[in-house]
Amino acid sequence: MKNKVMTYERPRRFEKYELSFHPYEIATALFSFGDVLEIVGKEDSERKSIDERRGLILVDTIGHVEDSGKSMKAFLQKIIAEGWGSKENAATEMWNLGLMLRGMWQTQEGVLIPLGVVDNKEYRSDRLDLIDEWYYHAASQFVQFYGETIDIVNADMPFPYILRESGELERLSFTWRRIDEPVSDINPALIVIVDEQIIKLKRPDESYPITLEPEEVLFLRSDGVDDGILHRSPRYHGKHSHLDDVYMDDLFNFFKRNKHKSSVEIRDSFISEFGEYFIPKDPRHDDATFAIIKRSD
Repeated sequence: MKNKVMTYERPRRFEKYELSFHPYEIATALFSFGDVLEIVGKEDSERKSIDERRGLILVDTIGHVEDSGKSMKAFLQKIIAEGWGSKENAATEMWNLGLMLRGMWQTQEGVLIPLGVVDNKEYRSDRLDLIDEWYYHAASQFVQFYGETIDIVNADMPFPYILRESGELERLSFTWRRIDEPVSDINPALIVIVDEQIIKLKRPDESYPITLEPEEVLFLRSDGVDDGILHRSPRYHGKHSHLDDVYMDDLFNFFKRNKHKSSVEIRDSFISEFGEYFIPKDPRHDDATFAIIKRSD
């Protein structure tokens, strides 16, 4: 895996990765303090078995706190070195990740401090002291590669898109169910708190297996990409939904124009076309991370 690190504009770091999990080529970009991307398994030239499970884990921690990203990165590197992500199917691995994070949670009089306070305007920026540990907020997405199958488990990350060979831009939707169980009883890697009472829980036994045909493109990202483009581009007038029809049309047209390119070329073209909006230039802007996955044969 190639790792290129350069200074874009403090305090964020800018990193690019390119790797090959046959038959797929992957290119990623991070503009981040709190977003973390780690690789599970070896590239094609280094792996020991063609049946080896490999993967890509993207975790969105608190974007304004650099130590959160560093701590999460160190934690993921440790558990990956111990075999996490490559032993079981994607859904089981995500459940195990949640159990490990849950063991680190702190409670206050038996009630967990809400995970979602950074998304509430009332608590933005000046109330980050309410979340003083890196494992409180861990929206995550695990993409596991097993032969030609890509298995995706999503936990409060933006739903991925696929540009299909037919020309359709497919949005991969994941099922959530609402529950009223105590927060302390919920697997942390699989939830997002909407407020102190309402919780969305990703069913831990669900994953989304897919395969890609040549010329098809899988697009993964953290919410900082959508939010940056929608909020700062005059074309979208500060809209808040990544499902906005104009934005969807623009994504569709972008991938359709660039589908013949390599994953690296598509990544760089996406930065050139949209980067001025989603690359964080202000400490208050959210981190932005995305990955382009394309079949190589």
